[in-house]
Amino acid sequence: MHIDGEVLGRVDSDNIVSIGKGGIFSGELQANKLIISGVFEGNAKCDSIELLQGGKILGSIVSCDLMVESGSIFEGECQIKKDDQNEELSASKNL
Repeated sequence: MHIDGEVLGRVDSDNIVSIGKGGIFSGELQANKLIISGVFEGNAKCDSIELLQGGKILGSIVSCDLMVESGSIFEGECQIKKDDQNEELSASKNL
């Protein structure tokens, strides 16, 4: 999926979601890979996120792999994506 306009809402994808230079996404996003050249506002959970030059993230992301190019803006929170088994083990240790 490639976004060059404005999208508000929720996107769930097993593939690549790309936000073009003129694109704005606001909401919740879950995808295999997210490539941002435009603006992303909200929460994302992806295996891989690429923030390209001129791109902007405003919000919270969870990802296994994060690449941030010079000239981009990231304002928010980032967490490492864990598989379900590791999350269950961590939760049981906290009991």
